[in-house]
Amino acid sequence: MTGETVRKISFEWALEGKHPGSYDDYELLSWSEGRLTREVFDEVRDLYATGTASGLPQVTIARASTMESGRQSYYVVLAVQEWSPHHDGTNRKIAYTRWFYVPYEQLIDHRVSYEALYTALRALPETPAPPLTADVPALDLSAVSPGPDALSAAALLLTGRQVCVVGAEGVPMAERLRFLDTVAALLPYGMRARLTAATWTSSTANHKIKLFFARHAPSGAHAVPWERGADVGHEQARHYHETLRWAGDRLPEVIVRLAEQTGPLSFAPEYRTTVLELLEGAIRPLTEPSVDAPETGDATPPVPREQPAGTVAVPQDEPTRIDRDVSGHEERRGTVAAPRNEPGRADRNTGGHRHRGASWPATGDGTVTRPGVDPFTRIESRPESPVWHGHGAGGRGGLVMVVALVVLGMALSAFAVLLVAGFLRRDEGPAVPEVAAPLSSTVYIQTSPGQASRFVAEALAEVLRDAGDQPIFEWADPANPVRLRTEPTVTIAYDLDLLEFLTRGNFSVDGPDEIRNQLGAQLSGQGLALVAPLPWTTQDVLVYAPDLIKPDRLKASLEHPEQGDEILVRDTFGAGPREILHGRYPDLRLRSVPARELAQELQRKKARAAIVPGDTDLFGYEHSGLMADLLPRHSLVVLANSAVGPELMPTLTALTANLDAKRIEAGSRDPQEVAREFADRVAASLPGRDATSASEEEAEPAQDSFMLPLTILFFVIVAAAVVVVLCLIGWPAALARPGSPRNRKP
Repeated sequence: MTGETVRKISFEWALEGKHPGSYDDYELLSWSEGRLTREVFDEVRDLYATGTASGLPQVTIARASTMESGRQSYYVVLAVQEWSPHHDGTNRKIAYTRWFYVPYEQLIDHRVSYEALYTALRALPETPAPPLTADVPALDLSAVSPGPDALSAAALLLTGRQVCVVGAEGVPMAERLRFLDTVAALLPYGMRARLTAATWTSSTANHKIKLFFARHAPSGAHAVPWERGADVGHEQARHYHETLRWAGDRLPEVIVRLAEQTGPLSFAPEYRTTVLELLEGAIRPLTEPSVDAPETGDATPPVPREQPAGTVAVPQDEPTRIDRDVSGHEERRGTVAAPRNEPGRADRNTGGHRHRGASWPATGDGTVTRPGVDPFTRIESRPESPVWHGHGAGGRGGLVMVVALVVLGMALSAFAVLLVAGFLRRDEGPAVPEVAAPLSSTVYIQTSPGQASRFVAEALAEVLRDAGDQPIFEWADPANPVRLRTEPTVTIAYDLDLLEFLTRGNFSVDGPDEIRNQLGAQLSGQGLALVAPLPWTTQDVLVYAPDLIKPDRLKASLEHPEQGDEILVRDTFGAGPREILHGRYPDLRLRSVPARELAQELQRKKARAAIVPGDTDLFGYEHSGLMADLLPRHSLVVLANSAVGPELMPTLTALTANLDAKRIEAGSRDPQEVAREFADRVAASLPGRDATSASEEEAEPAQDSFMLPLTILFFVIVAAAVVVVLCLIGWPAALARPGSPRNRKP
């Protein structure tokens, strides 16, 4: 920690989002004009996209580097994702992601935490104006208190694989951000130039983030349970983990020394040795005996067998990683002085000490002696191992030994024969039905706007993940509610929207049954099938702008329209609903416009009145009940394309069978949480599980009935072997006693 409490930190920025009322994908809306270009901003956001969480704000830590005039510059990138007050053309809330790029060189003399950066930068306007600086307090390590999860995560980062923290869905974002700071504090500070992390990521997002929170750990990533440790099997990572744990109550001292190592470091395999050496350098003062304290053998941390103790010099002013910077330029390799196996390096301390800081007496013959046990320390000389001298084969003692060995061999051979015969007999019995493991596949889930359809999509995604499949979400455009794909695709949409899209509004139906019949005919021609309707409906509504037309004037415009009295409708609005409206209002003027244009007109408040889906939330418009009994209703349905094979259909059938209006309503309020609970219920009802468990239960008695005599026979043979060993030891000793027949003088 530096002596200066607060310092101004400069930065560059970019704002990601959507334009209000648009149907476009997320893009950069604005950015600063500095050293970094739009291409850099675009590439970084593509690499570290986490998806949009239901609960915002969320924070992502990314990295960037550029090459200018042969000099490489590193950036610590902090992205803050928050809800904006705007909606897009489908009436979904727009999330803004604010990207801040802080030069790492400023964070060397003035070390900071991620939480401090977040607090200072989040308080700035959406589009900061020059001078682009923020007051950020210096790093405070006094509150860092690592738990088993943080210790495991820090060590597992050295394996080169992603580390995912699971089981923290209910943990506040601020606490998860502090956890990322804690893990970073357990590594040399210079690794922050390369560390990427996130307080939340979608389980379906394809990202390059090293340390992150998610509901499920993706394939190939280490899973670390929240507030619990994880197994660390990698040899170097395990050594790092054991060394951190060895520090115990003095770990805060180690953390302070690690924070002093500010030279940029990489997570690449060739730098693991350097990281281990830096940790050993931070541990070493803990192993140096004090003047008054007696020396003990427990003052030495674990040391890997293949790596001698020692230190390496790490240059602090040049990069240490082969990398391509985000603007596409090649970076130059930095150099790190690797440890050298010099003669006598491990033993150059006085008295034959193997590790610096440890003090163990050496004997005259070079043998190192010390109290305690260190499994990593090599002992130069060892006592002679005891040798058991067997008795000769001659005489009665030799005869007893030979007979005992023959009996033991025959018993073991008989046991082996019985065991093989038992397995053969078991194989000849009735076959136990096997249930094939499902093949993992990618399934696209297309869903229409609205919380109800999103809940159904989230529930389906959870069930697919439990079955080992990989779901990918696609949000449907109202003007195109279904996108034809060759891959397995499930579509969740409203029936009338689909019918309007497929017929371009050229349909006339009366009632939901006729809608389903016409929809089924249209779907079959597109290679789609209706899986099931869902018990959830919404109705079109008439909306109007009170500041453009008053309620009484609205009614008159329907019955006796004047110049400009038009009701906007989407161009796919069916002929049947039009006939129904004209039946009551013969002079009604309806103006058809494309769905996107209609949304834009409403967003800009240029339309006086319009007919829109009932779940559309429009700022500045109110609902009118004048057409409540005339406008059509839309029912939510589930579709599947021809690529969805028979192995997925039971899942879809179970999903739709367990859904009711009450559950969909609850899921509409909290899609992700309710979807997880609902997925567990659906998984339990999937066909095949009961049959599998029943067949296993039937197979167990037959196996147990055969294993019981084998178990008894095994213990009998073991008892016989013990008797044989006693005979081997006792009989020769008895024969060797004075007065025994063997030693009796003739």
